[in-house]
Amino acid sequence: MADDVGATTRKPAWRYAAGAALCFAVIGGGAYLYFYDGPAKPTEAQAPEAAKPAIAAAKRAAPDDEPPVLSSIMIDQARELVGEARRLAASGDFAGAEIALKKAEQAAPGVDETAQARREIAELNTPQGQLAAQLDRARSAVDRGDDTVAEQAIAEAEHLNAPAPAIAELRASLQAAQQKDTHKDDHIASLLAEMRTAVARHDFATANRALNEAARIDIQNRDVLKARDELNREQASVRAPAKD
Repeated sequence: MADDVGATTRKPAWRYAAGAALCFAVIGGGAYLYFYDGPAKPTEAQAPEAAKPAIAAAKRAAPDDEPPVLSSIMIDQARELVGEARRLAASGDFAGAEIALKKAEQAAPGVDETAQARREIAELNTPQGQLAAQLDRARSAVDRGDDTVAEQAIAEAEHLNAPAPAIAELRASLQAAQQKDTHKDDHIASLLAEMRTAVARHDFATANRALNEAARIDIQNRDVLKARDELNREQASVRAPAKD
């Protein structure tokens, strides 16, 4: 009977012990998880903080990769130097043109006009490019009546490529222009002679008509300008006594 009572009494004690052990296990596991996960959170939170200096450094480095900002003064200076380079190249001074282009690049780096001029000048600095330049120079001179420059340009073109058909065409155009100028000069001389004959007989109406016709042919002709002064003096000398 006593043994039964003792056994009965011991059964709740074992149950209490097992329950207590289970509680300790649960509490211990929770503490482990708490202390294990706790330090990890600050580590994860520190990752964005560590990335901030790298992002800031990248932002500071970005402007170094961008092209420099050029002022209008720098661009104007570069354009002026590019124009000088083109003029030098057109006259055949390619060494001087290269110097001007380098100055333009230093004044305003990366300007498209400088690169374009460099390509065009490089193309011009070839036999074909120089021939084309001399032909253009000759055409322009013929159009404005500058026979001296036209002759020089045609001679330079012949030196580069004498058989070129364009050279023969330009020489024919120059000769036709010269013949036209000769005919024009002869016509002006004839009209001025008529004017002077009319002045000699005091026929100023006829003199003015002949002079005006000559001026319509070439108002800047030196002989026409000189004749105008002559006619004005003759008319003034005839009218002066009448006022007295």
